[in-house]
Amino acid sequence: QTKDSQTFAEAARAMHRQGIESVSRDFYPLTEVVERHGLRPQILYAYQGGLYDGVNLNEDGRESSGVSDMPLTLDTQKLPVELTVFPNGKDGYTIDVSYDTALYSRQDMKIFVQTLACYAVHATKEGARLSDIDLTSEDEQTELIKLGTGERMEYDSYETFVSLFRKQARLYPEATAVVDEDSSITYAELDRRSDILATALIEAGVRQDSFVAVMLPRRKEFMLAVMAIFKAGGAYLPLDDEYPKERLQYMMDDAEAKVLITTGFLDRIDFNRDCPAVDNSKPESLAYMLYTSGSTGKPKGVMAEHRNLRALVGWLANMLRLSHTDRCAEHASFCFDASLFDLMTPLTVGAEVHIISET
Repeated sequence: QTKDSQTFAEAARAMHRQGIESVSRDFYPLTEVVERHGLRPQILYAYQGGLYDGVNLNEDGRESSGVSDMPLTLDTQKLPVELTVFPNGKDGYTIDVSYDTALYSRQDMKIFVQTLACYAVHATKEGARLSDIDLTSEDEQTELIKLGTGERMEYDSYETFVSLFRKQARLYPEATAVVDEDSSITYAELDRRSDILATALIEAGVRQDSFVAVMLPRRKEFMLAVMAIFKAGGAYLPLDDEYPKERLQYMMDDAEAKVLITTGFLDRIDFNRDCPAVDNSKPESLAYMLYTSGSTGKPKGVMAEHRNLRALVGWLANMLRLSHTDRCAEHASFCFDASLFDLMTPLTVGAEVHIISET
C-alpha cells in the first residue's frame, strides 16, 4: 500500500522490501497461478539489468538527441501489454514494449510509454511526493486544456428561464408553445395561466427554494405546472405514477415537498380569474431536483439552480441554431434530465414543443 503523502523514493523502498519478503513465499510460477485461478492479467512488467544500452529521457519524457528510438515489438503477445525495463548506464533506462496489435495501435503505445516516461522523470526528482507527480508534460497539459475549451457564449447572467420565456411571449403571443395529443396552448395563454397557478402555489405556502412535486401525464399541463413553480420561486420535483408507492413517498419526504400537483389539483384552480404577473425566480435559486434510479441504494436527489438551467438552454439553442419557426419533439420521461433539452430549450426561442404520447 502507498500513501499520497509519501515521496516516490519512500514508496519504492517500501515496495522493494515487500518484494524481497515475498520471495520466501514464491511457490508457484505466475502462469500456474493464472491458470488455476482464472486470472486475466493485462500488463506484464519485467525488470532486467544490464542487457543492452538504450534510451535516456529528458525533462519532457522524450528521448535525448543522438540515441536510438525506443523498440516496439509488433508480434501478438501472451498478454495484451508486456513492458520490460533495462538499465543502460548510471542514470539511463530503455523501455521495451510488446503489445497485442488487435487491441492497441502503435500510437496508443507511444502515448502510454510517453506517459510512463514523464512519470519516471518527475518521480525521480528529489522529494517528489506521489500526489504531486504529473502523468503529462506541460505541452500535453496545454493541449488537453485546449480540448476542453469551447467557444465562449456571452449571455445575461441575470436572466432566468422565466424571463427568456416571457420575452418570447411578448414577441409571439399567439404562437403555439406546447402541443400534446389532445390540444395545444399559445405562449400568451401559457404565460397567463402560469401566473394564476403561481399565485395559488404562493398562497399554498410555496416560497423561495421550496420543492413542489409534479405528477401529471404527458400533457401540456406539465409545462404549465413547471412554469408556475418557477414563477412562485420554487423548484419542481417530477414524479412518475408508475414508480412504486414507497419510492414516491420517499422522494416526497426527502424533498419536503410543499405541494403535490396532480390533475385533480389543477381542476380546482380557477384559470378564468384575473391575476397580476408573477416572477419570483432568481438566478441563484433552485430550479429543479431530479432523483437517481436508486439501483445502488436509496435514490439521491440532484439539484440545479436557475443559472445552471439558463446556461444549458442558452448553449443548446445556440448549438442547434433554434428559432421561433422550429418544432421540437419531447420524448424523454419528465423524470430524466434529457427532458430539459426537449421541453425547456424551444420555449426560450419561441419554438413549438410537441410532447410525444406514451401510446
